[in-house]
Amino acid sequence: PTIENVGGQDVASLTLDKATLDKALQLLAKQPAGANTVNVEVSDSTASAQVIVPGSALQSAAGGTQLALSAQGVSYVLPLRAVDVAQAAKELGVEASSVDIRIALTQVSGAQKEKIAALSKTNGGTLLGEPYEFSVTVEAGGKQVQVNDFGTLYVTRSLTLEGTVDSGSATAVWIDDTTGAMNFVPATFAVIDGKTVVTMKRPGNSVYAVVQSVRSFDDIAGHWSQQDVERLAAKLVVQGVSARSFAPDAAVTRAEFAALLVRALGLNAAAGSAAFQDVAASDWYAGVVATAAKHGLVQGFEDGRFQPDARITREQMAVMVARAVALTGATVKTQAAPQFADRAAISLWSRDAVDQIVGAGIAQGVSGGRFAPGAEATRAEAAVMLGRMLEAVQFMN
Repeated sequence: PTIENVGGQDVASLTLDKATLDKALQLLAKQPAGANTVNVEVSDSTASAQVIVPGSALQSAAGGTQLALSAQGVSYVLPLRAVDVAQAAKELGVEASSVDIRIALTQVSGAQKEKIAALSKTNGGTLLGEPYEFSVTVEAGGKQVQVNDFGTLYVTRSLTLEGTVDSGSATAVWIDDTTGAMNFVPATFAVIDGKTVVTMKRPGNSVYAVVQSVRSFDDIAGHWSQQDVERLAAKLVVQGVSARSFAPDAAVTRAEFAALLVRALGLNAAAGSAAFQDVAASDWYAGVVATAAKHGLVQGFEDGRFQPDARITREQMAVMVARAVALTGATVKTQAAPQFADRAAISLWSRDAVDQIVGAGIAQGVSGGRFAPGAEATRAEAAVMLGRMLEAVQFMN
């Protein structure tokens, strides 16, 4: 690689020309079925790396091809279909064959790192290791288009931390450029050769980091949901009603559960209101409801309303969770769901979802062999169901 100075930082830079990529793709085609990744490993000792791929070289890549860039224990596995080269070229006013795609992993340092460390502290946590920015830009003629949103395509990145990190109290986070907020990133932790590899999945680019924190609430001590609530609070998925109180037995509104799902899936809450007549752009939940609707997690009622403040029922929650599982694209192990004594009371529109998530161990019945579909779900039930869903789709371990 050549060493470039980008923003005052040394970056190991590689350019994959068409001939080299074509050769790699030919070798890939000879591999067993399922092999679809072109690996680009930068062995230079610089902490940041980038690979530049000419748009002309991508035209011969099959739809499922991925490019994996790795350097110094950090990796970025980008499905090439995640980048809409034609659209970006259109924005740049050039032909798709004349653009370059720059895929980069850049170590965050200086004032920006200090800001993230301070934000971690504000959230009751400690920054572990180095934050990294993962980016994709499409460039031509000195102009560029940044690609930050991959729709529903979950893209994998990994960071390596020294020593053993407790996955119960550590979380991967992404930093929202617009708000400066720190948000949960679906991630699993694995100890390999005495180091912890954090594998993160999210359908968008940003600055990513790992933060460790311990959270607890006075009113969940000894509660059946305590372990799940504390873990999801440490991971910034659930929040208390105050600093010391979680209110585990309180009801959850439909808007609150939509917000929890959007957060748990690592989605970026859009601005503006969803297409529901009872959701105003000024409502606190407008962005999360819009995002949940955009990704098919929620639907309104036949009269065009969402009923954001209505308390969510167990069967409504089951349907939203089943849709969330489908959105992740994960294959979830299931077994036959038990025949609940009140199966006839489970609405036809929710029956398949209930069977699916009960069969996957994400939801359980209540006493007396019942599912209680119309019962109002509690904050504790919502937290536990989210935790089980994240584990089932391997978004948490």
